[in-house]
Amino acid sequence: MLRITVLSGENAHPRVMLAALTETAVRHTLIRHDREIIATMRERGSEIVPEAEDARAALIASNRALEYTLEKAMRSPEQIAPEMELCIRSEDTYCGRLRFYCPPPETFLESPPETDAFLLIVSPGAPMLVYPYIFRQVEEDKTLPVCTALLCTAPPAENSEPGISLQNIAPDLTECVFGMNKSVRYYHPCGFAPDGKICSPENASPCGAGEIFWDLVRFTARNRRDALEKKIRTLRQTIMHRNSVYQSGSQRRRLELAQARAAYAEAVKQLYEAQMLLAAESGINLRKE
Repeated sequence: MLRITVLSGENAHPRVMLAALTETAVRHTLIRHDREIIATMRERGSEIVPEAEDARAALIASNRALEYTLEKAMRSPEQIAPEMELCIRSEDTYCGRLRFYCPPPETFLESPPETDAFLLIVSPGAPMLVYPYIFRQVEEDKTLPVCTALLCTAPPAENSEPGISLQNIAPDLTECVFGMNKSVRYYHPCGFAPDGKICSPENASPCGAGEIFWDLVRFTARNRRDALEKKIRTLRQTIMHRNSVYQSGSQRRRLELAQARAAYAEAVKQLYEAQMLLAAESGINLRKE
């Protein structure tokens, strides 16, 4: 499972983002490179089930999605759960899971959660509110991807660049994430009607949420893949070294070998998930016909 931490200087924004992503990715069919991508809230273990159980699993997932409506998020964001898991399938192939988490600001600074990427929601009126959260984390790990959703109140102009807008609004933030895997997108949870007016939550068409979703899939999967490939190479060397006949007489060496084998198997499983999610995003076909 790929973990994404959603941060903002305002408590409501992260939970509204979960609702906007649900509206975009779960309630509507996603098409990526001419393939149908299905995002659901199926429970763990029910990603692929016998046909007799599939209807029940789909109903449970549908009921879960109803808990993340934009109407509720805009009216009472505290009623939206601070975390959400999505099961991703490419047509009939299970790819993996994404977990979104909105940590309370007061606990994040004390104990940041383990994560594979950050999703920052920046308000032009107060961009500095996100600084304490991201600055600390970037100091600890510059390899983590950062996707930024820049809130807008009107449809962006065709020639407007969100990266340049963010640099003008929050130069310190732009400098902080320089050199990192990152993206910046204009975003509004409800979106805009053809006449430029903001849509109602009941008829929302989130602006930028689809692009943000795929940015997160690409960055998190690629980052996890690279880290796991490095880990697997190290574990393989340990296994080869500890598996020699000269090591077999040591109980400690045998224990280290067993631990390395277990870690290797888990890393390979996680690598497969990262590769499949990356394939869904980039259009690569990893299935052997």
